[in-house]
Amino acid sequence: MQGVTTFVREEAAGGLSEPPDETSSFVAVWDMEEASGTRANAATASGGTDCDLVTINGTPVQDTSDFIEGSASVELQVSGPDGMEAAAATCDEVAGITGSMTVFTFARIASDTSGVVFNTRGGNDGMVLQRTGSSDYAICKVGDGSDRVTCVGATNGWEEVGVDPAFQFAACVAEGGATDEIRVYMNGAASGSPCTQQDIAAGTDPVQIGRSSSGTTDWDGEIDMMGVYDGVLSEAELCYLCSSGGPANDASMTCLAQGSSFDAVGLNASNCGSCSLAAIDCQDPITP
Repeated sequence: MQGVTTFVREEAAGGLSEPPDETSSFVAVWDMEEASGTRANAATASGGTDCDLVTINGTPVQDTSDFIEGSASVELQVSGPDGMEAAAATCDEVAGITGSMTVFTFARIASDTSGVVFNTRGGNDGMVLQRTGSSDYAICKVGDGSDRVTCVGATNGWEEVGVDPAFQFAACVAEGGATDEIRVYMNGAASGSPCTQQDIAAGTDPVQIGRSSSGTTDWDGEIDMMGVYDGVLSEAELCYLCSSGGPANDASMTCLAQGSSFDAVGLNASNCGSCSLAAIDCQDPITP
C-alpha cells in the first residue's frame, strides 16, 4: 500500500496528543499508478478493495511520462468519453460520508472546457469537484439532502494546459456542524469566498472520477491522484499535501514541530509556493 498522511493534532496548552481526530480521517486514495486497463485500485485505510474503480465508456490511458507524485497519471479523453467509477453501495467508505468531507486531486485539463474530476452525488446529496470552462475556476457542489449549493473558486485559478502545463492541486472542503461551510482551494491556498451549506448528506450515485453522472461534463485531460478524507483538513494541511505531491510522496518531506521550518522537495512544491504551513501541527506521517 502507498504511504498515506495522517495528521495528528495536539492540545494547544498541554501538548498532549488527542485521540484520532475524526475531522481528518483518511478514507481512500487512488494514485493512478496501477497498470492501464480495466481497473485502478483504491488504497483504503482498511486495505479493502471495495472502492476499486472500473473503467466506463472507454479505457483510460496510463501516462508514464507526465505525473506528479509517483510513476504515472491517467489520461481521460472526452471523445471516449472515458471515466472510472465504484458503486456507491460497495464504496460506502466514500459515498456514505456524512457531516464533513474533504476531496483533493492533482489534475490538469487539456482544453478550456468544464470537466468533473470527482462526483458522488445523486440529487441533493454528496459532493462534486469540477473545473469550469472560460473563467477557469474550480467549483464545489455540496448537497445536504434538501438542497445543493455550488461554491465558486477564484477566476483564472485553474488554467488549462497551454496556459499552465503543470498539474494543479484542487480541493473541496465541506464542513458541517456549527460551521456549515464549503471552501474551495487551489494549489494549497483558499480560492474564492466560502459558501454556506449544512452537513453533507451521503451520496447515492456511484463514486466517479473524471465523469459526471450525466456524462455531459467529462474530464478532458489527466488525473494523477484523487484522495478523500472523512471530515475537514485545514488550509495548512492541504498546503502540506499540495507541496509534497500527495500522500504517496511523504518520504520526500520533512515536517517539523509547529514554528519550525518546513522542507518540501516533492515534484509539485514549486506550484504550491503561495500556500502557508504556518498553522500546521504535524508529526511524522503514519504509513500503514
